[in-house]
Amino acid sequence: MITAVVDGPDADNLKALELYATSNIADLSAYQVAIESNANTEFNTTKISLPSVSLTAGSYYWLSNGTVEKFETYFGFAPDASDLNLNVNGDDRYALINVNDETVVDLFGERGVDGTDTDWEYLDGWAAREASYGPSATFDISEWTFSGKNALDNTITNPSVPVRGEAPAGPTIPEIGVCGDESTLISEVQGETATPPELGNYHVVEAVIHQLASGYSGVFIQEEDFDSDSNAATSEGIFVYLGGSYNTTVTDNNLAAGSQIRIVGQVSEYGNITQLSDIQELAVCADSVALPTPAQLTFPLTSLDQLEAVEGMAASITQTMVVSDFFGNGYGWLKYGQFVASSNLHYQPTAVTEPSEASYNAAVEARILDSILIDDGSSWRNPESIPFPNATGFSNSNYFRVGYDLSNLNGAIHGYSSSSTSLPYALIPSVEPIFDSAGNDRTLEPTVDRSGNLVIASMNVLNLFNGVEDPEVNGGETFFPADDTEADKYGYRGAYSEDDYLIQRGKIVEALKAMDADLIGLMEIENDGFGELSSIQALLTALNAEMPTDQQYVFVNPETDSGKIGTDAIAVGLLYRPSVLTAKGDAVILDSSNSPTDEDGNALFLDSKNRPSLIQSFTHKNTDRVFTASINHLKSKGSSCDALNDPNLDDGAGNCNKTRERAVQGLMAFLSNDPTNSGSNRLVVMGDMNAYSKETPIQMFESKGMVNLKATNKATEAHPFSYSYGGFLGSLDYILGSNAMTSDLLSIDAWHINSLEANAFDYDTDLDPYDDNDTYASVDPYYSSDHDPIIASFLLTKTTSVPDTGGDDGDDDKKGGSLGWPMLLLLPLLAIYRKTRVTA
Repeated sequence: MITAVVDGPDADNLKALELYATSNIADLSAYQVAIESNANTEFNTTKISLPSVSLTAGSYYWLSNGTVEKFETYFGFAPDASDLNLNVNGDDRYALINVNDETVVDLFGERGVDGTDTDWEYLDGWAAREASYGPSATFDISEWTFSGKNALDNTITNPSVPVRGEAPAGPTIPEIGVCGDESTLISEVQGETATPPELGNYHVVEAVIHQLASGYSGVFIQEEDFDSDSNAATSEGIFVYLGGSYNTTVTDNNLAAGSQIRIVGQVSEYGNITQLSDIQELAVCADSVALPTPAQLTFPLTSLDQLEAVEGMAASITQTMVVSDFFGNGYGWLKYGQFVASSNLHYQPTAVTEPSEASYNAAVEARILDSILIDDGSSWRNPESIPFPNATGFSNSNYFRVGYDLSNLNGAIHGYSSSSTSLPYALIPSVEPIFDSAGNDRTLEPTVDRSGNLVIASMNVLNLFNGVEDPEVNGGETFFPADDTEADKYGYRGAYSEDDYLIQRGKIVEALKAMDADLIGLMEIENDGFGELSSIQALLTALNAEMPTDQQYVFVNPETDSGKIGTDAIAVGLLYRPSVLTAKGDAVILDSSNSPTDEDGNALFLDSKNRPSLIQSFTHKNTDRVFTASINHLKSKGSSCDALNDPNLDDGAGNCNKTRERAVQGLMAFLSNDPTNSGSNRLVVMGDMNAYSKETPIQMFESKGMVNLKATNKATEAHPFSYSYGGFLGSLDYILGSNAMTSDLLSIDAWHINSLEANAFDYDTDLDPYDDNDTYASVDPYYSSDHDPIIASFLLTKTTSVPDTGGDDGDDDKKGGSLGWPMLLLLPLLAIYRKTRVTA
């Protein structure tokens, strides 16, 4: 029978069951534990098997989801079975099942009932069976005793769970005494190590509140300056948790900054942050006491021990910092009201140096030591209002961005509630920080030299899908998936409502309008063909509706047999202005079927990993210049290529680096054969390469004669970037040119409308994978994608009377016809070319 169920403290995620043998049991594996979650009426498919052991009548047997060490630390003895999948949330049902006939032998909780807010809910608490009852296949609440919800919050050892029918004695709790009596100094509670020496013990502490923390159900207290132990390794401050069984608020006792209080509480850890919890008594000794002197912090730190030594204290950051990241320890901004401040912006290691495990680890460590979370002071997930940049609350008209300067950073040092976090400490401001754009504010358009006659842009459109067309559903009318399950069924990655789709498309249109390019490469557009209902047609229609007639666009349709470009859910695309460019010849697709091969005959360009490349040549009307454009979206760094013997080497290049490198090798070999029969050596390769500039795919482009245009003196910034990830800026998006195109370059810009913005401004107001439901979105270019668009302007010169075949000096074609195109690219590839000659 089940005699106790435990939903332990959140910090440990400890779940446990106590079983009792009412008679001798020869083989415990004759039973299983079944779980029924939420309001389900069936037990979960996966049941928990029990070991093949014997039990004597009257003996107890403990099951735990955690490790032996975690359980033993909390209960003081080892479990009988550990690491089990007791995946419950304090409102779910447990059953003991007979393996042979699957009958219920014993049951805790009402079948088919979500236990939330029921009398038998044991969230962060426990339930214990009274001794006079036996097993039953029906649940009778009168047979059970309950701790009440949250009784085990912030506890580190078992305070009250009955074990083998006996409640624990618990630690000694001192009397509070009177103000001014002897008490324990906070420095003694904190100690010199991360784990406090007094962990689990109760103490009387008397100190001054230096900051309220209502959003965390507590206050921060600190010793008066004269009670400091002058030991830099011990903190003089600590967080006091007033929730749980004490369940007071900061207003119950008129608590305020400057209140001197005396409390009795238990030394505990929550998310590796030392605190006083399970408060037994609290007395206010005085009001308006002088606040203690804040600790002075300067970044970068030399060790995280510097923050450990001041946790719970008032602190002041002495220099101007910079907003460096919105994601923090995982989508921190919308979920937790957190962003990251650093002394400087940090760039992806492999955007600065060649990949290596040592340099990558050093860069990650350097960033951690130069970063601290700035926290809104609330434990609420998805807060309705985030009080940055000021108390008015974050909005599309009251915003800040990565790159903004930060000053007036004063507040309490607290911890992020996760032991696995890379940024374990936060500053909760006591006063409003001062934000300054520092030259990194939004701009209405990219920095482009408009004195030229050709503008080319590349933009990732972040899974622009315009609904599902399924003749078997919704009467054949376009519809939007209701949830993740339905989206997965259709391979759908876009907006989950028409309203959100219209915001998404509108944001992209606003960005494309401002870029005002003559040729636009698109990535991550829905791969649903080129018909009237296609995503690219819907985008084109919306864009042209905003453009004068002589500046409107058409798209390139490669007219494949399938009507699509490859088989992935997303594809690349090309838009161009017929008033400026004329498509020359047919578009060509590079995929696995026509890829150049390696010495073993294996395709270099795999369309099972990379999206097929779209290649089209154009004639520039004003000059008769001919150039070829190739738009690409190479394999991401996220998912594995282990099956291709291309693992993540932990050197900063991520997964699939060799796959991307081979794709570039195959692409350049393919282009060297002039697949569109352009007869020109003017070549533009653009797109999302999913590689930073010092990684081998980009180095491969350069070794084949292509120039990374953002690395030239025509770039608008010294450290180009288009993407923000993990607190690092770097460029995944490129426009590369052959020498002939590079010589005509006027300027190139990464327009930072996305990488510096909070993702709160994306199109999604309905639902997304991180539960970040919001109403921040508006139809403007900002966070129209997660990648910045790249825009390059050129001044092409008019050819002579004969067709342009790409002489670098702008003269006639006598320097080389189709065989001469492009020798600079062809020569390094002759060996491969002889084996892999392909036709369009």
